[in-house]
Amino acid sequence: MQTVTAFFAHTTTRYGGGHARTALVCYLAHDVIPWLHAPATDTTHRQLLTAGAQLSILLGDMCADDTRDALAQHYHRTAAHDAATYAIALHAMSTHAHELDHHPAARALAQQAADAARHHAHPAIQTYTHAQLAVTEARTHH
Repeated sequence: MQTVTAFFAHTTTRYGGGHARTALVCYLAHDVIPWLHAPATDTTHRQLLTAGAQLSILLGDMCADDTRDALAQHYHRTAAHDAATYAIALHAMSTHAHELDHHPAARALAQQAADAARHHAHPAIQTYTHAQLAVTEARTHH
């Protein structure tokens, strides 16, 4: 799934979010969902959930790039698997809200992302969420 994530991220960067969105939806539905329901150790299952959540965040970003705003929010919400992934999903939602000029909502989501990352996420994710919080704080004149 990491290779597929890298492929779709590259495709989105190069051609835009609408280019391969349907292919990613099919991959999630036909490959990832069955893997999540297959017997596995707890560790493997957690790894699959995290990788699937990362794909859901990417799919949400693709939808946002393609101005499919409601779908973007839906996929970002479905990605909340653990504290770190939840923080990344909230960051993505904040970025999307910011791009739509919904600045108070963007700030609130960025604050939630920073709070979620504070105790249970890698320092890089904490920095990532705080950078978005700084952007939204500046935009709302805080």
